[in-house]
Amino acid sequence: MRISQADEDRERKKDCESSSSSRTQAPHNRLNLSFPKQARIRSKGHYQKIYYEGRKLTGQTVGAGLRFGSTSGPKLGITVSKKYGKAHERNLFKRRVREAFRHTAPLLPRQAEINIFPRIPLEKVTRAGVEADLLHFCKNRPLA
Repeated sequence: MRISQADEDRERKKDCESSSSSRTQAPHNRLNLSFPKQARIRSKGHYQKIYYEGRKLTGQTVGAGLRFGSTSGPKLGITVSKKYGKAHERNLFKRRVREAFRHTAPLLPRQAEINIFPRIPLEKVTRAGVEADLLHFCKNRPLA
């Protein structure tokens, strides 16, 4: 049995209409736990400013450079050297740190700029440990 060109075009049009409406139904990120550009430290100069002007702190799982100077909310930078492991291990560390930051960002001071680096092997790094360190770093902030 053969389908006419008109019927084929009509079916194709229906498929296109139904698929485009399904894309706009629900937002992917329901909890608003995104990592937008204004929450990131992006430039080399910004990293250097935190390194030279900020305080160096150590926690159980991560170390950090901490500076209070942001105007648009807490900002996060992550530094992981190749000594830490292969690319997939460094990326997993970064994902865990970003996830911890997303959950603790509302509790952090608005002016905080934090550059995180690992202190222990990846197998021992957990989101809960990183969250505890982030909160500890910002608990006793200087008056400025």
